[in-house]
Amino acid sequence: MQEPTKCLSPTALSQNDHFTASLAVSDRTVNAFGLFATGMKRYETDVRDGVLFLETDDGWIEIGSLDGICELIGGETYVLEYDEQQRSVSWLDTDAEGKLSFDVRETLREMSYDKEFVANIESVDADTMDGEYSMRASVFADLMIAIWESKGDL
Repeated sequence: MQEPTKCLSPTALSQNDHFTASLAVSDRTVNAFGLFATGMKRYETDVRDGVLFLETDDGWIEIGSLDGICELIGGETYVLEYDEQQRSVSWLDTDAEGKLSFDVRETLREMSYDKEFVANIESVDADTMDGEYSMRASVFADLMIAIWESKGDL
């Protein structure tokens, strides 16, 4: 079995209706528990002219400007903090203070999602505004923060 490599871009993986952080290993995904998941349909993201799109069964839907989503998330870099027990796993590459930083833009470009996540985002009206951002962009940003902050336990 090929050993997973350390990765600073967590990916959402749905297993048993829970999101878990995962690492890509060739055409398979290994989740935080070391289990391989194969055959599960994953939905990709795409950035076109600075706008983030999400793949659905019916095509692509617009989420919002990548700049706006980064603002909603809190910036270009996101930092997760892990306690000593959490950072004892071999695949987690934190700094000495237990912090893992990653580039939000890069991570959003590389992430893929399960059908439940896509359905949740797709159900949000893209034309309804939440301040200066679309409600869809706001919900997407909130879900991304929840996934990242869950650290594999959502």
